[in-house]
Amino acid sequence: MTPKIVDKEEKRNHILEAAIKVFAKLGLPNAKMMHIAEAAGIGKGTIYEYFKSKEELFIAAFHTFVKQAGDHIQKRTSKVDDPVRRLHAYFNAWTDFLSTDFLEFADIMLDIWASGLRLHEGQDKFHLGDMYRMYRVQIIEILDDGIRKGKFKAVNTTITASIIIGTLDGLMIQWIMDRNLYQFKEAIAQLADIIVDGLTKDK
Repeated sequence: MTPKIVDKEEKRNHILEAAIKVFAKLGLPNAKMMHIAEAAGIGKGTIYEYFKSKEELFIAAFHTFVKQAGDHIQKRTSKVDDPVRRLHAYFNAWTDFLSTDFLEFADIMLDIWASGLRLHEGQDKFHLGDMYRMYRVQIIEILDDGIRKGKFKAVNTTITASIIIGTLDGLMIQWIMDRNLYQFKEAIAQLADIIVDGLTKDK
C-alpha cells in the first residue's frame, strides 16, 4: 500500500483554523491543546509536530486571523475604482468580516493588545506594529487615489488613516466592555458615513 502523502502546509493551516475557533470560544487561559486537537480531529501529539507550545500556536493563530482580515479587505476594495465608493467598501469589508468568527475573537483582543504592548524580550511578539502598518497602507492607498482624482480633500493621509484605525479600535474596546452599548456593525456604518462625508470634496 502506498503511504498517504501529508500536505504539511495544509495540515498546519487546518490546525490554525481550529485553534482560532477554540481560542475565540474559550479564551487563551482556558483553551487546552486537547480542545484544539478535538476541534481539528487529530491527536494532541500531532499539534506538537507543528507548534512547540500553546503560546506559539496562539500567536500563529492571531497572525493567520490578521492575514485573513487583510486579504478580505484587499479583495473587497480592489474591485472598486471610484475612491469614494472604495473607502465605503473598506468599512463594508470590516462589517462583512464581523459576520465570521471576529466578534467571538474580540473577547481576547484586549489580551492580545496588552501582550503586544508589553515587549517580550524587547520585541512585539504579536507584531502589532506590522498589523497596523498593513491597515494604514490599505487606507492610505485609497486616500491618495481620491486626492489625485480630486474626490477627497488634501489631507495628511498617514494621520487620517491612523485616525480611522484608532477610531475602529476605540469602538471595539468600548463594545467589548459593554456589549449593550451599541450594535458594532451599526457603529461602523455610522463611522463610515462621518469619515467619507468629511473627506469628500463639495461638488
